[in-house]
Amino acid sequence: MNIPNVAKYQKWLILAIAAQLGAVAIRVWLTLAAGEEVNDAGSVAALGGALLMLMVQLGAGVFGLVMLILLMSALDRPIVSRVLAGISQFIPLVGLIVLLFVNQRATRVLRENGYHVGFLGASKRG
Repeated sequence: MNIPNVAKYQKWLILAIAAQLGAVAIRVWLTLAAGEEVNDAGSVAALGGALLMLMVQLGAGVFGLVMLILLMSALDRPIVSRVLAGISQFIPLVGLIVLLFVNQRATRVLRENGYHVGFLGASKRG
């Protein structure tokens, strides 16, 4: 098990989770704003913003998938579980639960190896 890589990939995974949640929240807000607009120009602009956030969400999802696979590799998880975790990322709520579960496992491993794990990742205890 490569503990420094676990710390590095966990930090990136946390940022990917935050980016996914932020993009979903902004996209929902923009979609709702488009439905409330009375003029067509504002509605088109809000829908354009919602489409942009959908693209950001897609990018964050791909980044999260890559970080999930790398983190599971650093944790020495079996290939089958890596593949199943990767497939789970295409199921909306299940994918988020898997990300959080793997993040929790990485946190436990890091704490057992002398790392302090905070909100945005791990740092070595001095």
